[in-house]
Amino acid sequence: MSTIPGPDPRAATRGFIALALDLARVDPTRRPTAEMRQWLADLALAVNAPPPPVPQTHLELLESALRLEREAHTHAESAPPDRALAGLAD
Repeated sequence: MSTIPGPDPRAATRGFIALALDLARVDPTRRPTAEMRQWLADLALAVNAPPPPVPQTHLELLESALRLEREAHTHAESAPPDRALAGLAD
């Protein structure tokens, strides 16, 4: 995972998905704000995923967020956190 301070990137991604889902539900064809597009790019960096294409609509934003969540869980399952392994050594 990332060395960026803050919440677990998987948790941040889930929060982002919730917001993107709400935006897509209300107005799926509206262009996402610059802040939402930047947050998406930051999350991709945090989960070690390739940068997503710039979303043109809220629906595309949601689709990109869902892809990032899959990436986050793929990377997490292939490299368990140290705290989970520490319990096995006892």
